[in-house]
Amino acid sequence: MLLLSAGPDDVGNYSCVAENVAAKRVSDPAFLKVYKDGTWTQWSAWSPCSAECGTGHQKRTRTCTAPPAAGGPACRDPAFQKKECATGVPCPAVDGAWSAWGEWSTCGPDCTQRSSRACDAPAPLFGGRVCVGDDTVTRNCTGGMCMKPNMYGEGFTKKARDEAVRQDISLIVVLAVLVPLVLLLFFFVLRKYTSKSRQNGVLYEAAV
Repeated sequence: MLLLSAGPDDVGNYSCVAENVAAKRVSDPAFLKVYKDGTWTQWSAWSPCSAECGTGHQKRTRTCTAPPAAGGPACRDPAFQKKECATGVPCPAVDGAWSAWGEWSTCGPDCTQRSSRACDAPAPLFGGRVCVGDDTVTRNCTGGMCMKPNMYGEGFTKKARDEAVRQDISLIVVLAVLVPLVLLLFFFVLRKYTSKSRQNGVLYEAAV
């Protein structure tokens, strides 16, 4: 059996009939399945720009109005498209602002706890200024009972703590230089004194 074309309405069982003067023969039925692909509608118009200033986005959609039949493939490709749009209006700068301080952390092994904040209330936008100040503070959390108290005091900021650490390092370097010099000077004086004592002893024996 040869079919030149078929549509959804042609689905069904078909048999071939062969007939002559002597006999008539009917073939076993064959089921005809017509596959139908999904079909898209035309694209809709682009939506208005999502932003009132600067850049935003637009989108458009379409619908698969003729769903697939008999196992045919569904509508291919996405049902929507998105593109960037420019409003042509510059956005005013938004300066950043600190959020509220967060809750204090649990007391750590260094006997301190920390509280943080973020520059996101709002975050700086369109060239606005960033927040000024520290985003983290620490404090002693043991009431002075800790074996390793916070040597930099309650509420010590990261910037001040770094400065204190630099000062401590400078002091250690100075001591590392001065202590050997003092010891060397002491050794020199002691040696000179010992040598002079020996000379005085020799002179005394010679005089006797």
